[in-house]
Amino acid sequence: MIDKLDLKDKKLLYELDLNSRQSFNKLAKKLKLSKTSVIYRINNLQKSGIIKQFHTVVDIGKLGYISFRLYLKLQNTTLKKEQEIIDFLEKKEIVTWLVSIEGGYNIGALILTKSIKEINNLWKELSGKYVNCLDKKLLTIMTKVSYFSRAYLLDLKHNNYEIIFITEPEEVKLDKIDIEILKLLAPNARISIIELAKRLNITQKTIISKIRTLEKKEIIIGYKTVFDLEKLGYHYFK
Repeated sequence: MIDKLDLKDKKLLYELDLNSRQSFNKLAKKLKLSKTSVIYRINNLQKSGIIKQFHTVVDIGKLGYISFRLYLKLQNTTLKKEQEIIDFLEKKEIVTWLVSIEGGYNIGALILTKSIKEINNLWKELSGKYVNCLDKKLLTIMTKVSYFSRAYLLDLKHNNYEIIFITEPEEVKLDKIDIEILKLLAPNARISIIELAKRLNITQKTIISKIRTLEKKEIIIGYKTVFDLEKLGYHYFK
């Protein structure tokens, strides 16, 4: 489908990938389009399913979380048993991302905890409950994970933009309003200051100040866009 997009659409996708919270006016200026045209193009890209979500990237290390990747290779299982293992992991609050995969492993998960005890309890429960179903288990600690710009959208040879969204745990003090702002911004990076102020019943000036502080402390480190890569003609591998 990317072949059906014109250069303006591709540049728009690239700009939204760099910073999905950019204003319509700013995007219009960069793309040499009218504000109305930018809004129209973004709406079309959302309707077609190419743009799935605008999200705020938060450094979870700054929130005191330790990040783990868990990979499982199954054996002696039926589809029903495999689904049971997936359901078991899905119900765990510390499991924040879960996929079925093909290759050397069958299941992959991202786990966030604030203590080694939490991950150890999950590890022991999983190993004990499904000991005969697990051929291989791989558990890794992530201390640095980066996002790179999607240079391929414009056929660029190099990624010139990087944001690090997982660092070593270093809990930064946040108040209740900070946390509520993050909850609203995380799944919707383009939510307006007016809407945030209305939802949290505080002034727009306070919202602006809070977001700037969260950015300065590098708790909020960027605003990205989730694309349906298959609709853009790409396949995703790890």
